[in-house]
Amino acid sequence: MLNEIQVDGIGFTPTDLKILDARITKNALIQFHKAGLRPEMSKVLSRVVAITGGKLPENENERLTLTIELIEFLIEFGYKLLNEDEIILGFQLNAAGDIKSSDGTPIPEIKLFGEYLNVHYFAKVLSNYMILRIQFDRKLQNFIDGY
Repeated sequence: MLNEIQVDGIGFTPTDLKILDARITKNALIQFHKAGLRPEMSKVLSRVVAITGGKLPENENERLTLTIELIEFLIEFGYKLLNEDEIILGFQLNAAGDIKSSDGTPIPEIKLFGEYLNVHYFAKVLSNYMILRIQFDRKLQNFIDGY
């Protein structure tokens, strides 16, 4: 349904349009079996390394543990409706800085603490992304409802 919406003249911001593009590209995490998400999440982790400059654990077992814990966190703690492109977008927006909510409130950049990526860092960055996503959902629903 999202890909059928005409957005010209609605008043969506460039960030809103990025969120829309990210949402229509892939299936939500919840639509996959957790084990089936491992290869995709490994790709996400690699892209987040490129975006943030953070590191992945050097040990293969620790990388696997990070991947499994990240999947578990995303599914169990409120991010199961996101897809991989939205996770990447969250980190891209964080890296871009100067992001504001729809009411103009600045959304602070989340800095990586330490040198290695971790679930806590993902939680903070995606929490900020969800603020923008929820606001976009409200705008979209208002548009659909004719407001």
